[in-house]
Amino acid sequence: MTCPTGRICSSTACVSATCVAGETLCAGSPLFNAYRTCQGGLFTSQVTFCPSAGDAGVGLQWCVDTRDANNLRHAVCGLECVPGARRCEAVAEDAGLVSKLRICDATGKWGAATFCPYGDCTGNEPIAGCQADCLPGQVRCAGSTVSHPDMHLNVSTGAQSCTAAGLWDTAVTACTAGQYCRRNSSGVAYGCLECVGSSNEVGRLDVRCSSGTEVEECGSNNLWVTPPVSCNGTCTPANGGQPAYCPTMPGGACFACATSTCGTYRTACLADPACMTALESCLATYNCWNAASMWSCLHNFCWNTPDMTTPNYHNCLTSWFPPTGCYAGGCN
Repeated sequence: MTCPTGRICSSTACVSATCVAGETLCAGSPLFNAYRTCQGGLFTSQVTFCPSAGDAGVGLQWCVDTRDANNLRHAVCGLECVPGARRCEAVAEDAGLVSKLRICDATGKWGAATFCPYGDCTGNEPIAGCQADCLPGQVRCAGSTVSHPDMHLNVSTGAQSCTAAGLWDTAVTACTAGQYCRRNSSGVAYGCLECVGSSNEVGRLDVRCSSGTEVEECGSNNLWVTPPVSCNGTCTPANGGQPAYCPTMPGGACFACATSTCGTYRTACLADPACMTALESCLATYNCWNAASMWSCLHNFCWNTPDMTTPNYHNCLTSWFPPTGCYAGGCN
């Protein structure tokens, strides 16, 4: 096969020449200590390795590409490293072995080992680098894992902070008495808190039995709201992060009030806001547990659920158990 001028034959095709006789080119990753030779206008697929430096004390000789006065390429062996390459190096310090970063300079020599400006040195030569473990100011739970005495789920007794260098502080700060390191449902740590007043490990507000007959919810400031509210009965403890609740209304008074004030389940509350106002007053009169939250729950279902026979409406009136019932933070 004859190729036109400026093209050369490669296997069964005519291709453009990529080099001229006498040129050599470093093989590149991952063979940083080898080069290719130009033959017939193309660089060979076979490589030639740079010799070992042996007694020179620099290990393998690395290859670097250069150009001569005629702009022809020449691979040069004899460097300690490829300019720009990076590697981690264990260095003995007073505190023991620490990992430092070394960068290969433009002459093919390793620079001095230095601490990373952030994070730790990680990765393999020639693409090692500094990697942060965390964002400065971030916290994570640490210490011992225990069961929360009120919410009955696993929590931690301490926390760690992320330093300005992007590394976790080696010291674990113990939570003060009555506090535990808590997380949200995605596992993101809040740090040491008395309680979670937003979304805890199972996505709920903390509500606990402060006694056998009283409930207490966590406020938005992550502190227990005092004084606790009487269940007028037995309080069912929190379990696995789900909030504590009062199983029934006191003597059924609230349920009786709701049905008598608004009539049957099918009463069109949507068309009778005055009914809901009367119900709110009735609930407060009977001193129902957290009447404001009860009102919010009932109002939500009345204005959004025309058919009052739905289980949600019934549970809202008769039970605090989530997710269809209400608890101190409102109704879900």
